[in-house]
Amino acid sequence: MQTPSGSSQIVATRTGWQCLMRAGDLIGQQVQVYVLVMLLWAGITLVLGQLPAGNLLIWLLLPMLQGGVMIMFDAQLHHSRLRPQQLFALFDHAQRNQLLLAMLWLFLIMFAALIMVLSPFADVLRSLSELSTVEDILTADLPLQQLYLVVVLMLLVFTLASLLWFFALPRIVFDYLPAGVALRESFSVCLQNWRALLTFSLAYMVIVFASMIIFGLVNVIPAVLLSASGAEIVTLLLTSFYVAALQLLSVGGVYLLWRQVFPRGEDRHAPEPQDKGRFIA
Repeated sequence: MQTPSGSSQIVATRTGWQCLMRAGDLIGQQVQVYVLVMLLWAGITLVLGQLPAGNLLIWLLLPMLQGGVMIMFDAQLHHSRLRPQQLFALFDHAQRNQLLLAMLWLFLIMFAALIMVLSPFADVLRSLSELSTVEDILTADLPLQQLYLVVVLMLLVFTLASLLWFFALPRIVFDYLPAGVALRESFSVCLQNWRALLTFSLAYMVIVFASMIIFGLVNVIPAVLLSASGAEIVTLLLTSFYVAALQLLSVGGVYLLWRQVFPRGEDRHAPEPQDKGRFIA
């Protein structure tokens, strides 16, 4: 029996980190395909990053790439064939515009929130903008209490954005919700399941911290074996792949947690794009 599309439930605290671990297990089962996806993702960010408006393009493409990854995880759970091109399944999908609209709403909300909370600290921010290195920041005569407050307020704004976006993406992709409804619902459902989200976030932070140590050790090798320019190129490539791998893991974990919070049984399938010949799941 299906649960109605708007019905959610409160899951156990341990569900958060369990979904993240399960995502890693699923990646390991189809590691060749997911490595290709990581390479595609890293290549896209590298190429777009060289363009004048590259960062903006990356942010616009991000929800569609994340949705494509979720479709791959959905296909894998339903024992369908995985192909790297499924990463681009949403580029021709009807929900593409809703994803872009959701990203626009998220950007506007974050921008407005940052303006509201940081406007009283304009002098501190202006002083920070004039500093170019970490050493300059550490040695500068800044009001530390105000600086700490700015950091805390920025973290709160980004936490707000995370709560708005967390379940909005799968709800748009799989349940065809409008962008505004999905963002609003995601916020309320995340608050109801804050314990599971907390364990999800803590587990992800541990993975990021541990992987950063390993990445730092591996990153020493190009500096020893190659010239300065060659080491810089290799480091850039490794960094892009590393970030793509973390994205893949987090998106997979979010998708699995969404399945727990919005249970439907085993009859859920990924949506098909308008051009069925381009998406094989």
